[in-house]
Amino acid sequence: MNILLPLGKWLVMLMPAFFALGTAAIDIALSLLVAVYCFIIVIQKDFIDLKQPWFLGFVALWIWLIIDSFFVQNIWTSLRAALPMLRFPLLALAIAYFINKYPDVKAGFFRASALVLIFLAANSFFQIIIGHDFFNNALVQYDSFFRVTTPTGKQRVGFACAFILVPLVGHLLDVVSKKQKSQYWLIISGIALGLLTVIVSGERMPIAITIFSIVVASVTIPIFRKKAIIAFSLVSLITAFFIFSNSQLRYRLFETTSHQLKHFSQDAYGVIYKTSFAMFLENKVMGIGTNQFNTACPNFIESSSEYLKCSAETNPLYCFRCATHPHNYYLQIFTENGLIGISIFLIAIALLLRRILANPISTYSSWFAGMLVLTKFIPIVPSANFYIAWSSGPLWVLVGLALYVAVYSIRNKITKLKT
Repeated sequence: MNILLPLGKWLVMLMPAFFALGTAAIDIALSLLVAVYCFIIVIQKDFIDLKQPWFLGFVALWIWLIIDSFFVQNIWTSLRAALPMLRFPLLALAIAYFINKYPDVKAGFFRASALVLIFLAANSFFQIIIGHDFFNNALVQYDSFFRVTTPTGKQRVGFACAFILVPLVGHLLDVVSKKQKSQYWLIISGIALGLLTVIVSGERMPIAITIFSIVVASVTIPIFRKKAIIAFSLVSLITAFFIFSNSQLRYRLFETTSHQLKHFSQDAYGVIYKTSFAMFLENKVMGIGTNQFNTACPNFIESSSEYLKCSAETNPLYCFRCATHPHNYYLQIFTENGLIGISIFLIAIALLLRRILANPISTYSSWFAGMLVLTKFIPIVPSANFYIAWSSGPLWVLVGLALYVAVYSIRNKITKLKT
């Protein structure tokens, strides 16, 4: 126990750095943190967190994923994706537990967040100016736009910054309200450079989610509503000027988006969505198996009379009918886990959002984290793979940050009243 508690503490505080380091780092860190947390609650025989309705909802989903795996074509590959799923809600509980256990963990988490944003910004702008980053990853250049990469060479720097940035804005409000001036400039620098990095990343969804989350979180806090609207208007003008002064960003963020919205049924996203829904219609109850879209889609296309084979004259985007996942949480679970899976998922998500958003605001950072979680679960929002650590890990860390207030602040008050 003397070793496990400090280990859990440092894993939580360094989690923003693991976001930046990529898939392997996130996978190892979150699995280790969950193992530490589970060992501690077993030793202490404290299972109260595991009895929360939202968590039991995800336990039910996990059980269904395992059962479902025995009724699909690729049993082992489906099981391999289903079995580790429960570590994600356990990660959220672990984050909330260690922040409550150590009062300095939350501040350390946000100091690390600011430092990571500054580092990612420096790495990104070095890549834009020089053509490669500090780790020799080349800038990804397309015909009319570019994409910035993370230190591991993945085109995900926008998502990494968005997950780190939004709750950091709330933390800045906490710091200002407590007049902790020693942290002002580090946090402000991290937020400013992080927002700039999200914009230049070329990733449209992180930009939209970042702006939407910050606006919604700000205007729902009465004391900040007027200032938030003024600040957002000012930031919007600066952002618009920055984007319109760069032809590649302007093309990527406006022209391609406008074209995709007008021709969504022929766009890559639209075609993948239609493919996913067609696969669901053939496997309504059980689905095709957890995380099996990538392997099942090509066979479905080949055997389906609904789709014409691609030819040289066909729009290349229309030929892009398959991907590693359907790019939407709800479609993914519809397709892979059937009506039973999506029903349990909807109940679990509803209970989770009710838990983290229905309580009075205690800390702004937790409120902003909760808003980012909410925006990620809006049904029309494109998303990454629900069962992969690099995409789900950061989301569940934010759930844990929001749960810290929703669970422990109330529980601590009740304990004080009893004593």
